[in-house]
Amino acid sequence: MKKLLPSTLLVLLSVLFTQQSQAQATVNSTTGYSVYMDVRPVRVIVTQFWGDGYNYQVEMSYTVRFSGSNAPSNLWNMNGTLGCTNKTNGFQIPAKAGSGTVTTWNTTASGDYRKASLSSLGCNAVTMEIEGPGIARQSVSVAQPIVLGVKMASFNAALNSNRVSLDWSTASEDNNDFFTIERSANGGSWSAIGQVKGAVNSSSVNFYQFTDAAPLTATSYYRIRQTDLDGKSTVSDIKTVNNSSISKTISLYPVPNSGNNITVTGIREYSNQQLAVISSNGNVVYNTTMSSSSVELPKLSTGFYFIRITDKISGEVTNIRYIKN
Repeated sequence: MKKLLPSTLLVLLSVLFTQQSQAQATVNSTTGYSVYMDVRPVRVIVTQFWGDGYNYQVEMSYTVRFSGSNAPSNLWNMNGTLGCTNKTNGFQIPAKAGSGTVTTWNTTASGDYRKASLSSLGCNAVTMEIEGPGIARQSVSVAQPIVLGVKMASFNAALNSNRVSLDWSTASEDNNDFFTIERSANGGSWSAIGQVKGAVNSSSVNFYQFTDAAPLTATSYYRIRQTDLDGKSTVSDIKTVNNSSISKTISLYPVPNSGNNITVTGIREYSNQQLAVISSNGNVVYNTTMSSSSVELPKLSTGFYFIRITDKISGEVTNIRYIKN
C-alpha cells in the first residue's frame, strides 16, 4: 500500500493540511435563529502566467446552515475576504443555507506560477461580512489554519475503468496514525469509504493509494482526512471526479509525450469544450477553448499532469492522466 517515490518527482509540490475545526463560526441573531458557517480555501487556480508573474484565483468551499426559530430564507449579505501574504482576495457566497464552491476575484502575484499553492501564497485567514434579519452587519473570522504534523506533496484522483484511483504522497510525517478517504456527492456532506495506515514518523517521501471500486454515478468529491496519534484530525484539498458514460469515451495521445502537441478523440463538438492542464499539486497551468482535435500545449516541465476537458453545454467533466517527458 505504501511505496517510496523518487524525490525528484515531488520537488516544489508542497501542499499543507489545515485544521478543520478552525474554519467554522456561528453568528446568533436577535430573533431566535443562528447561522453556522464553514468557509475554507481549497486550492489555487492559475488563470494566466508570464515570465515573472501570474494571475490566480482561490477556490473556496463553503457550508452555511440555519438553526433555531424564525430562520429566514435568505440573508442580506455574505461577502468574504481571504487573507494571503500581502494580498486580500474578495469573494461572495450565496446569502442562504447551502454548500458548494466559489472562487475569489483575480489577483496578481510575482514569481514562478508552478510553485503557487495555498501555503506558498500564505492564504490562511477567512473573514466573512454577514448581515440579515436580526443580525447587524458585522465581520466574523472563520479560518485561522494551523499547520500540523503531515506535509502533503501531492493528491490526485482519476476515473479508470469505472473505478476512481486516488493517490497521494507526503514529504514528511510526524505522529501520523492513519488516513481516511472521504467521499461526497455535493462537496458538503462527507462519508468515509476507506482507511490507510500512515508512516507515523518519517522524513522521507511516502506514496499512498486507494481505489473506490463503486464511485457515484455522477460527480464525486474526494478528500483525505489525516489523523494524528493524539486524535487530532485534518483534511486535504478536495478533488472532483465525474463518472459518466459520456466522459469515458474521450481519450488523448500521445501519452507519454515529449512534444507539445496532443490529439483528443471522442468529442463531437470541439468548440463546446474547455481544456485545462492541471499540475500534480492541483493548479491550472493552461486553459483554452478547443477548436479541433489537435491542441498545442505550452512548454511544460517534465512530470505528471491531468488534462481536464469540460463540456460547456452539459457540464460534463473528463480528467485524463497526462505525462510530459
